[in-house]
Amino acid sequence: MARTVDEWVGKTDDARVPPRVRQRVFDRHNGICHLTGRKIQPGEKWELEHIHALILGGQHRESNLAPALYAPHKVKTATEMKVKAKTDAVRKKHLGITRPKQTIKSAPFPKSEKASQRDPNKGLPPLPRNNLYEAKTAWAFADGDLVRKKSGSWWEGRVVGTYSTEQTPRGYAVQLDKAFGPVQIYPESALESALQSEER
Repeated sequence: MARTVDEWVGKTDDARVPPRVRQRVFDRHNGICHLTGRKIQPGEKWELEHIHALILGGQHRESNLAPALYAPHKVKTATEMKVKAKTDAVRKKHLGITRPKQTIKSAPFPKSEKASQRDPNKGLPPLPRNNLYEAKTAWAFADGDLVRKKSGSWWEGRVVGTYSTEQTPRGYAVQLDKAFGPVQIYPESALESALQSEER
């Protein structure tokens, strides 16, 4: 069993970590990247990462170090720098060190005479018609109505729903006369009421 060794503590935050400490940290984490959880392969570039960042109050000591792959470590460092910059800016604002650049909004520039006479719609294409405001005609059939196809093979069925597309503005889902038969989709122009055809 190996002897216990004293924890390494940097004299300053800029102190270089000795190779023996780098090896101890790597072995303590079983060579697994602290950020990605992936095993660091031989030859891959890695760095010692401060678990609790120095700029956010962490200490430069062995227990606060962990191995991390180079690329993820750079991303984490950049994120920590953004957080630090934001907290510093907010603190300076609260302490009154920095003040807002503009406290009162100034009056806008006066508009020229040409601008007031200009037609805002000149040169623009006309707006498309809005179908929501157009008068809607009632649907010819309601759910449950008995309908038949006007031409082609003869059959009867009941309307079970409606649909609308650009090609077919009005269409119906019709279930064939057999109980729980297949549902067919037809445009309104292809259908007629089965009751009206029987009356003729």
